[in-house]
Amino acid sequence: MKVIVVFGVFFFFSIAAVMAQPANRQVFWRDLQSRYEADSNRVVRVYLDKFGYFYPVNAIPIDKQLFLFPAREHNVNASTISSANLYAYFHANQTAQNALLNYYQVSQTGNFDRDYKKVEEQELRQISRQVHRLVENLQAKNIIFLVHGFNVTDPVSRYVFFEHSVSQKGYDTKIKPLYIEVYWDGLTSVSGTDLLAIWKHAQNNTRWVSLALRDLMRHLDDRLPFTIVTHSLGASVATGALFNTSSKWLADGNTHDVDSIASSIPAPVDVPIKLGMIVPAIPGGLTFVDFNHRSPDITTVANNIVGIAIGYNPKDYATSKAFFSTSFGATTLGCDHENELRNVSLALRGCGYSLAQVQQMIYPVQFTTPNIALGLQDHDFQKYMEDDVDFSLFLAKLFNE
Repeated sequence: MKVIVVFGVFFFFSIAAVMAQPANRQVFWRDLQSRYEADSNRVVRVYLDKFGYFYPVNAIPIDKQLFLFPAREHNVNASTISSANLYAYFHANQTAQNALLNYYQVSQTGNFDRDYKKVEEQELRQISRQVHRLVENLQAKNIIFLVHGFNVTDPVSRYVFFEHSVSQKGYDTKIKPLYIEVYWDGLTSVSGTDLLAIWKHAQNNTRWVSLALRDLMRHLDDRLPFTIVTHSLGASVATGALFNTSSKWLADGNTHDVDSIASSIPAPVDVPIKLGMIVPAIPGGLTFVDFNHRSPDITTVANNIVGIAIGYNPKDYATSKAFFSTSFGATTLGCDHENELRNVSLALRGCGYSLAQVQQMIYPVQFTTPNIALGLQDHDFQKYMEDDVDFSLFLAKLFNE
């Protein structure tokens, strides 16, 4: 991500202890990126590593083994932050670095931080041009960002299901959407028994990915209304892109320098924005208490986030964590633990919004998904969309007003 490179080596090593992740549980997006390249005339797909660095175009080769298991590391384990890190990969592999710089027409200066910053800028401009081409071809009037959650390696079918649902419900003609599908490293389970081991790391990843998404938003030349739709932990990515969620991270004991980075990237405040979160795996009050912190702060009069649909399910097995939603990284909003939706409203009131403004802005929708065990229900994105009655209410809040 462009702004991360500005902090260079300081950023890269200051978070080593916190960001340690098992290499074989990290997501390599290049295979998916290559498989769906032909769809570029229909949607824009952006791929991000765990630190929010953008994958370059397919023309730039990335060796999967060297990416996940860096050659300079003899023991790639939970303390190896250079794995699954595009910055580290191109820094360590001169041949790949040369191909990257040549493709983006960046002259080597001998300062890799500076060179990689220029590459990221070119990548963002390239995405913006692709968006602009599709805006013109599709006569688009709205840009919709789709953001998946934790433990996902191929969300394409879920994204397509959402897009088809919007079309089938007749919204295409009204809103004329252009979709930007976001693929980020929310890690992946190897055995199904290691979810807790990777969960905290996936949460940490969202703080950097969110700033990359914010940087992309501000680089788009087409200033159309934005709608961001998320599932599960994707809500942490989206909220962090729209405002600085410092209090949430501070509650975990450390902001990991995210505040200083976020302060240098203005959040999008010049276009109308709607946010739709399906079973958001985040705390409510601790997130929205920072609603006006947009780098720089805004007043309530300047607020451009005009609608927030929150799909929740008290019986969702993942966000309730079998009744431990406040532990291991709070996910209380997705299951409305102890009336967490009310805490969102109170947080917004504390930011200066009137009760009437909050009621107009926030729209909760209670979902029901299939039972799985012990009275708990499914967490899968598609199962929520298949709850047609409640999903229709959710979409209506985003697209009817």
